[in-house]
Amino acid sequence: MPESEARAHGNTRDVEFWLRIEKEVEVRREMKTPVHVYSQIMEALPENAPAALPWYKKQVTVNPMVAMAATAGAVAVGMAIGAALTKGR
Repeated sequence: MPESEARAHGNTRDVEFWLRIEKEVEVRREMKTPVHVYSQIMEALPENAPAALPWYKKQVTVNPMVAMAATAGAVAVGMAIGAALTKGR
């Protein structure tokens, strides 16, 4: 909805709010980290940080109750699909 149309419908406060948000976002988008702060951050990082594991190699731990609930849900979905497929016969 264009700004003029929003103002015509009595949404002036909403329009002013979003215009302020837009100005603030523009200011923050243009912000840059000062060089000395960037240097401090880079110096604080460890020299040989461990490599991040891909998601499929990470260990997964599941609470037994969550596992049972997931199994029950999968069985229910399977039964629903089976019932839907056999209903037409």
